[in-house]
This record gives sequence, C-alpha cells and structure tokens, in this order.
Amino acid sequence: MKRLTVLMLCLGCCASAHALNYQFLRHSPASTFTDGDWEIAIATAREALDDAADGDSRAWTNPDTGHQGSYRVDAAPTGSPEGCRKLVIHHRTGQASATTEYVVCPQEDGWRFLR
Repeated sequence: MKRLTVLMLCLGCCASAHALNYQFLRHSPASTFTDGDWEIAIATAREALDDAADGDSRAWTNPDTGHQGSYRVDAAPTGSPEGCRKLVIHHRTGQASATTEYVVCPQEDGWRFLR
C-alpha cells in the first residue's frame, strides 16, 4: 500500500480516496516489491508516459530480485481531457502476475491518475 502511494507521488499523481481502490495490492505482485524494484519501476513508468509513442511499451527487470514489469501507453479513451493517456501496467514476481490499466493525465508536476 505504501509503495503504491510512493509510485503515485513520484509520478506526480494525485487522486482522491474514492477514485482508486488500493485493496488489489494486498495480493498483487507489487505487494512484494523491494525498494529497488520500485525505484526501477517508477523510472520506467515515467519514461513510458513522457517519451513513448502510443502503443509502445517500456519494460524493466530488477536483476537482484528477478521482479519485472512493463508499462504500455495508448491513446486515452474518447472524451478524456486533452493530453491524457491510457497506461497499461503489468507486474510479475515469480509466478504471480497482474495487469491493470488507468487513464493518466499530465499535470505541471507529473502525471495524475484519472481513472
């Protein structure tokens, strides 16, 4: 739970408590990420959002833990605010994996989760 908050803050994301349900993290691969995993994951997510073309992915692996993930960016759904992107997040640790997607929008200080 704490590490998702760190991820959101490092991405420059702010969301109201009712907008996101963090309970999925309790049994997700991200719940076992180390600080090193998060450092690599956050840098990769920012790179994907800032630099990747729609449909492109950025992948990461922590050689110390074997944990890995990827971030794919796509055009946001019709009706989303200008500049927003769809972010598809895939994390894997050992045999556990999870994929989620969000719409994220640019802010002066980073990205904010819209939904």
